[in-house]
Amino acid sequence: MITNLINKAREIFSQKEDQEIIRQTEAQAEDLSALTRIMDSKDGEVLIDWLKGEIKSTIDNLIKTREDKYISDLDSSLKLFNKLTSSKDDLKAIENMLSEEVKKYVQE
Repeated sequence: MITNLINKAREIFSQKEDQEIIRQTEAQAEDLSALTRIMDSKDGEVLIDWLKGEIKSTIDNLIKTREDKYISDLDSSLKLFNKLTSSKDDLKAIENMLSEEVKKYVQE
């Protein structure tokens, strides 16, 4: 469905700046689609389980040692976890935004 929306947006928004935004949106949507496919697979489940273990281990090490390096490790792991687990929602948000913008011009 998102491919259809992108194609429709290309037809509606023909200015160079608009086409660049559409190209960037399409690239982002493709990345999120690939990530969503991975996260919906068994491999994605394994990855999330592993990452949860890494986060727990990092928290444990931070509590035990009070070493600053674990704060940046934890921050990185949590950012990755959020990116992986929110890919489907982010893709849906792009789809909704495109749908709303296309709808505005199709109805006029």
